[in-house]
Amino acid sequence: IYGGKRMHYLDYNEKIEHGTPDFPIAFYHVDEHHSRYNMPFHWHKEMEIIYINKGNGLARLNRETLRLKEGDLLIVNSGVLHGIKSDSRHILYYRSVVFDLSFLAGPAGDLCQEKVISLLMENRAEFTHLITPANENYNNIFHLFCEIHKCHKEKPPFYYMKLKGLFYGLFYEMLAGNYIITTDAEQNRNLLSVKKVLDYISAHYREPLSVKELSGLSNYSEFYFMKLFKQYTGKTAAAYL
Repeated sequence: IYGGKRMHYLDYNEKIEHGTPDFPIAFYHVDEHHSRYNMPFHWHKEMEIIYINKGNGLARLNRETLRLKEGDLLIVNSGVLHGIKSDSRHILYYRSVVFDLSFLAGPAGDLCQEKVISLLMENRAEFTHLITPANENYNNIFHLFCEIHKCHKEKPPFYYMKLKGLFYGLFYEMLAGNYIITTDAEQNRNLLSVKKVLDYISAHYREPLSVKELSGLSNYSEFYFMKLFKQYTGKTAAAYL
């Protein structure tokens, strides 16, 4: 995640379809039988909620580095650059649900849509990245996370209706625990700028590229661009090239 050979942007901008167009939800797990202990640094338009079943490690979300341990819930908001690195002695096992917020969207004028869902979809607000067992409302949030997995696995009649209700319940508990914050417009612009540069590198990686050229694409000074690139990717632009 944080070093090694150069990764192209296609590895960052995940193209995998999670679920189906009419049911954009997918479930994943990592254990001794599915050994993808390190999650490569990437981003996708869907939200993702990850529960740490066992072990220790580090997660990087945009500019933030978080230490993970058993019982933690990691909240990956739409469009966030993220990756996980497992501790070599205490391997991380985790399970997650990836879902498109459009599954919860309502019509214009709908209160839930206007007050919460649209803010998340447009990156005007986001949920706190880490919720631990010591935090407010953790038990309720974790219970609903488990119920979502159970409902999808068992698929009772009209399970898609139940799943939508469970997701709304999960969001309610996170809102009740004050785990939603307004995003900073400048930080959103910075993130979009870094993604734009990564996109350009992917399209032109066979050509000679310079930090000066990339900083020009970002519309920032070379000094500020280099600072941003390191903050969001964990590597300097020169090292990445």
